[in-house]
Amino acid sequence: MRESSRIVSNFKIFLFCCFYLKFSPIYAQSLDQLYEKAKNYNSLIKEKKFAKEIAFERKAQARSVVFPDLSANSQSVWRQQANVGAFGEGYQHTAYLSLVQPLFQGGAEYHTWQMAKNLPEIANLDLILQEINLYTDVAISFFDYLKQQQQKTTLQEQKKTLVSRVNTLEKRAKIGRNKLTDVLAAKTHLARITADLALLESQIINSRKSLANLTGEHVFANLIDDFHLNSLKISSTWEKNLLQTPLIKAQELTLENYKREIGIASANFYPSLDVEGKYYLDRAGILKDSEWDVTLTAKWDLFSGGMDLSEKRIKSYEMQSLEAKLQEKKQTLVNDFKALKESFQAQKAVLEKMKLAVELAQQNYTEHIKEVDQGLVNQLDLLKVLEEYLQIRQAYDQQTYEMKKTWIYLRALAGVSP
Repeated sequence: MRESSRIVSNFKIFLFCCFYLKFSPIYAQSLDQLYEKAKNYNSLIKEKKFAKEIAFERKAQARSVVFPDLSANSQSVWRQQANVGAFGEGYQHTAYLSLVQPLFQGGAEYHTWQMAKNLPEIANLDLILQEINLYTDVAISFFDYLKQQQQKTTLQEQKKTLVSRVNTLEKRAKIGRNKLTDVLAAKTHLARITADLALLESQIINSRKSLANLTGEHVFANLIDDFHLNSLKISSTWEKNLLQTPLIKAQELTLENYKREIGIASANFYPSLDVEGKYYLDRAGILKDSEWDVTLTAKWDLFSGGMDLSEKRIKSYEMQSLEAKLQEKKQTLVNDFKALKESFQAQKAVLEKMKLAVELAQQNYTEHIKEVDQGLVNQLDLLKVLEEYLQIRQAYDQQTYEMKKTWIYLRALAGVSP
């Protein structure tokens, strides 16, 4: 009896959970939450993370160049025996431990190590840049989707008003208090808004697809826009530290590595020096009693057909080309930021004026409804006022989200990490 009661109780809990999951509202999502999903989903972010790990391994490889190389060697030789003493033995075996230490490679080892030290930092800056770009992409799609949802709400409100207005006009036309043309004009306006809603729905589908491609999510029922207009301000540090952004830092480090490559190419003009020590475990011939030896090798390439000089010049030209590009990039970044900042401030001023226009247009529309009911104005005037109000409100919504997107672009130019 107790067992059957427990089964019934568990079944009720199961039904409640199914009902709750089916009919409970989808939780709201903010831009930052969508960005976190996008960051975990985006393949380029993962690629940059792996590139960062690879950079650390490249650094370790470069460091290994200055360390000694230790190896175990075994050599067996069979030959026709000759009557020349120990050199003519038919079989000889040599086994030894070898330690090779590069002492000087013309300075190439120093420049290689300095270049390798920059690789992890460059990779990390590339990762930050990719995160900034991803955040910008998600934000633009996020605001486009919200803008279209706002426009949809506005159109649905107007459609509901027009449906009510058409019904009223049809009743009034039947008793001769309104003309048939008034009814047709209202229906025409209603049909246009219905068509606009259908077109807008297709745009919403595309925006939803764009967000889905960025985040891996497929349902966006309730998005939170926590970017209030009053909170969108340009920090003074953005412009002050504009030339210290991840983009500029990465290119400066890359330029520094190009300069190091000139040093590596110049190393061919200097001698190299290595030392090798051997400890013999088994040795044949007349030196079989000698357990170790040390060899110091110096090499200086005096002439190689001019290839070394050409390589140095090529690296120098590449470095100068990158340096010119970096200077241009810095100036372009400053110009773009200033222009976008001015655009943001202009949009903010326009938006404040448009807000008043929306309020006045709404008040004008409300008063026209009252006057139509009193017979003071005709239906065509009311429809014109409604269309004007709709255009002003849509323009205001458009400008609102354009201003938010401009702020996002400014934030990206300033290199602000999400």
